[in-house]
Amino acid sequence: MKKKKVIRICIEVIAVLLLLVWVAVPQTTGKLHLKIYFEKGGGECSLYYATEDHPVIDGELVVTAPIEEGVADLILGPEVSETLSDIRLDLPTTTGEFMITRVELSSGGLVQKSYDASAFFSKAAIVSKNDITTMDPVAQKVYILTGEDPYIVFNTDRVAELRGAFSHYTMTKLCVAAFLVLTYLFARK
Repeated sequence: MKKKKVIRICIEVIAVLLLLVWVAVPQTTGKLHLKIYFEKGGGECSLYYATEDHPVIDGELVVTAPIEEGVADLILGPEVSETLSDIRLDLPTTTGEFMITRVELSSGGLVQKSYDASAFFSKAAIVSKNDITTMDPVAQKVYILTGEDPYIVFNTDRVAELRGAFSHYTMTKLCVAAFLVLTYLFARK
């Protein structure tokens, strides 16, 4: 009788350890949605990026998204979650004015980070910009007046924030593991 109890406890401990490993070790990664919310402006935005394997922003690695209902949803695949090294945001090429209200990074169905536009487009986060005549924070928004080829290159800290926003579904796996443990405990009672 005592031997069976010891074996059962060993199996339970091993099962809990396996669940913890399953939760802690990233096996799948979700896509990253960089959502830019516009109050004013239209057209199509592009996000050019570089990776450790392809370290140059040359137009080979790019995602584009139209501004629909005030939102441009630029989607990066999970394959760049560990190797993303540089990003450049191209605003629509038509000369115009834009009012950006906020920026969200979402992955795995959850908003990972949300920024006021003035925080995301702060001077400290920008390495360089091209053909942007005005870029003024207005309250928590950013007013941008552009020329024919406007783009913004962000610093490595902002790139690191994007890399860190990719979801590895840790919370989902934790909830599933907790559900399994609770189900087992209630079944034993």
